[in-house]
Amino acid sequence: MDIVFPRRCPLCNEIVIPKEEKACKQCVEKLPVITGSRCKRCSKPIELEEQEYCFDCIKSTRHYEKGFSAFLYEGSIKKSLMDYKFRGLKQYAEFYTEQMIFHIGSELRKLKVDCIIPVPLHNRKMRMRGFNQAELLARGASEFLGSPLINDILIRTKYTIPQKKLDDKERLHNLLQAFTTIKEKEFQIIDKKILIIDDIYTTGSTIEACADVLLKAGCRSVYFATVCIGKGF
Repeated sequence: MDIVFPRRCPLCNEIVIPKEEKACKQCVEKLPVITGSRCKRCSKPIELEEQEYCFDCIKSTRHYEKGFSAFLYEGSIKKSLMDYKFRGLKQYAEFYTEQMIFHIGSELRKLKVDCIIPVPLHNRKMRMRGFNQAELLARGASEFLGSPLINDILIRTKYTIPQKKLDDKERLHNLLQAFTTIKEKEFQIIDKKILIIDDIYTTGSTIEACADVLLKAGCRSVYFATVCIGKGF
């Protein structure tokens, strides 16, 4: 299989050498790893060291406690994530999970979460895409943290237009009442610490909407982790 279908780098699409690696070493070295000062709430990089929170968190209410991301949403990793979702390249999930563990794994362990929940897709989008990109990442995080994956309690009931086409206010409005929980399964998260997993965090509208619903269902606290995050201001 390696001869017929050799592993290709999720960042440049060239054949990976040696084949045991999940991406080209030179591509990985160029990734926009988040370093320096971060927002104390969402973990976006911020310009001023004395600044505690990014512009988005200052102006917005957050129901989640804190979140972590490995990379800035730009360059080769941005294109890679688009290919992952929209070209059905599910094999990339293993690389993203490996990178999340390497860069933010220690922070996630400190949270000591009770369970992990992926951001759900609407059934219509699930049929179109064939898989939930967040769930594949959540499976890797679950294995690493030893916390159970719960993918049948939080559901998406509203089909929403792509967030990238909207501004901040439109994004939040787009997600109002988009998520709910299965009432008879809420016992699984009562008084639990939950880690939400998604691929990208931009303004935080999606994570915020999920956190709000989960807290109303009885969980104790909500955290998040993503592969990439947008820049702070």
